[in-house]
Amino acid sequence: MSDGLKIIIMGAGIAGLTAAIALRQQGHEIHIYEQSRLANETGAAIHLSPNANSVLRRLGIKHENRGAVKLLQTRYYDSSCRLLSVVDNEAQSHRWQEDWLMTHRGHLHAHLKDLAIDPHIEGLPVEIHLHSRVVNLDAQMATVTLTNGERIEGDVLIGADGVHSICRSAVAGHAYESFHFGKNAFRFMVSRAEVLKDPETRVLGEALGTMDFFFSPECKAIVYPCVNDTLLNVVCIHPSRLSSASLDSYDKPVSKATLLEVFSGFDQKLLKLFDKCDGDTLKVWPLWDARTMPIFIKQRLALIGDAAHAFTPFIGQGGAMAIEDAVSLAVMLSKGVTASQVEERLALYNLARHQRATTMQDYSRIAGSDGVRSDQDEKTKLSSRDHALDALSHDEHHSSTQLLRQHEWARLHKAVWRQPKVFGPSEPESGRDEVHNSYIVEARITFKTSATLLRNLFPSQSYDFAARDTVALATLRVRSQQDVPGPDSYETTEVRLEVHDVAYTQSEGSNVRARYVPVVFENSPEAICTKREELGYPSVFADISAAATDGNYTVSISWKGHEFATLWLRDLSPRSADGTQCALPLPNKDILVHRRLPKILTDTRGLGTPLDEDIVIHERAIGSGQGNKETNGSLNEPTIARESSDATSKDAGFQFKAIDAKLIPTLHHIVNRLAELPIFGIVEATLRKGVDQQIRSRAYTIGSSSSNV
Repeated sequence: MSDGLKIIIMGAGIAGLTAAIALRQQGHEIHIYEQSRLANETGAAIHLSPNANSVLRRLGIKHENRGAVKLLQTRYYDSSCRLLSVVDNEAQSHRWQEDWLMTHRGHLHAHLKDLAIDPHIEGLPVEIHLHSRVVNLDAQMATVTLTNGERIEGDVLIGADGVHSICRSAVAGHAYESFHFGKNAFRFMVSRAEVLKDPETRVLGEALGTMDFFFSPECKAIVYPCVNDTLLNVVCIHPSRLSSASLDSYDKPVSKATLLEVFSGFDQKLLKLFDKCDGDTLKVWPLWDARTMPIFIKQRLALIGDAAHAFTPFIGQGGAMAIEDAVSLAVMLSKGVTASQVEERLALYNLARHQRATTMQDYSRIAGSDGVRSDQDEKTKLSSRDHALDALSHDEHHSSTQLLRQHEWARLHKAVWRQPKVFGPSEPESGRDEVHNSYIVEARITFKTSATLLRNLFPSQSYDFAARDTVALATLRVRSQQDVPGPDSYETTEVRLEVHDVAYTQSEGSNVRARYVPVVFENSPEAICTKREELGYPSVFADISAAATDGNYTVSISWKGHEFATLWLRDLSPRSADGTQCALPLPNKDILVHRRLPKILTDTRGLGTPLDEDIVIHERAIGSGQGNKETNGSLNEPTIARESSDATSKDAGFQFKAIDAKLIPTLHHIVNRLAELPIFGIVEATLRKGVDQQIRSRAYTIGSSSSNV
């Protein structure tokens, strides 16, 4: 038996099986009740867009190992096969955490089922009860009744029973039927080898990893490969008056002559490709929609997939939304959740998923109304492509995790909030900072990581990335200053996280582009006080040890002997092979920080509303060196740093380790969030040494923003 919840899932489709895998990994006992005998998925193929594939990968599902094909390009044609436009998906793939895959729906379903019942992976194997139709359910008691009268009790009910869901009516409180919206689809597979053998159809199958769309005013056809590029999946959507689909099932046979007649206005080579389908197995499917649900939950019952939001097929996000639903549920019903917490956690699931899923529903409906006339040129834009960024630029695991965090933070009554606040509660502009010339060592590691995770560290909605990608650049910057002038010369070292290309929207609508710094680790209390109070930097104390030996540079960050981060640059080599001196410029981009200060009243009423300020900091070099004079009130970038050297590393990286609050009570909330940062690749790693020029930092308050919590 499991120490977790007993979760009953109705339906063993893609939504139900993904939810079962994700919830199993959270330590719950999972039972699926499927009304069919084999739980086979209908349909031919499905594509896994990056927003779906990234969360599947987090669950350990690598579906490219089951024959999935990477999408390389998308082509748009009119019905005469005249090319309208091409989208280079491969060129854009760096924007997403995972590849865009096209796969056989049956293979994906089998893969998910195998993992659900696998006894060798994390969690208890899922129990799948076939030929078990649920005829009644109680959302308050979390019970279901089968056709044989058997009554099963659980802690949570999940309705994954598809477009004709009985669970949907249980949530709505009345009959909530799906409806046929007037279009049908022929779906079939053809052998790519057969297409290539035919000189007339060869052109339709030559390009690997390609999804092709063909449009007439009323009809559209989609062709894309799957099963290691050996089969072409074909979907032919048309008005329902042109064919006769059964509204009671998905498997009504239809003649090949009907298919060819409905699409008779399309180019002959496309019709010849259609003619290669197996006429004995050709079927026609009705396409369904359902009125938008006002809510996806009721008491201890949650809907996922088509049961919650039946999808038209026009932007290919139906399966992706079902997978996102499943992952969001697993985040909300995480390890350790109790039966008494189920209803509030399902309410969070609804908050996480309702707006996004129903927005995607509407996008798909809009895309379904598109038609391409034969007289339109290559500049034609389809609304489905306009909406793609909203679908792809999302990571549901990180998004739901942040929502759950905010919920838990809001429940804390005695939490202490310190700068920087974006990492959550802890248990401790205007001005300028001047640093005189001193010998410095500066290391920078620039890396690719999750934009969604970094976005969760933004203080408010005024902050966003300039590009709507799920991959972003960030830099860990280590800066040691030696022989800093003072009563006694001293050394100070800082390690800061800099998030690249952040756009801050000011109240009047203009944007400030800068690097956003959510945290700075400092080993000097003086530096912390100066930067916090005068500039608003989110500085915190840590012990920082840096060492350079034998062409390597290593940094250790700790607190009271408890190391929580390491950074390394190995195999360093000079950037300039002839040994000439290198420029040591300071970054000329501005810096964005957020400062939180309590407002102190002068009477006995206590603390007032905290001050939340957004600050932009201008850093410029002044004083020594030529070309650093102030011009019209601005400071120019420095040119040469005296006695400087510059090296690059061929083997660089870093690691933050999650650590218990008892070991580092003042920093654990920051460190444990940084430990979540994935490294998708190191872009550049450099080490610079030399005599630095004087720095002047000027900070300006550019706005006030409400807390994310």
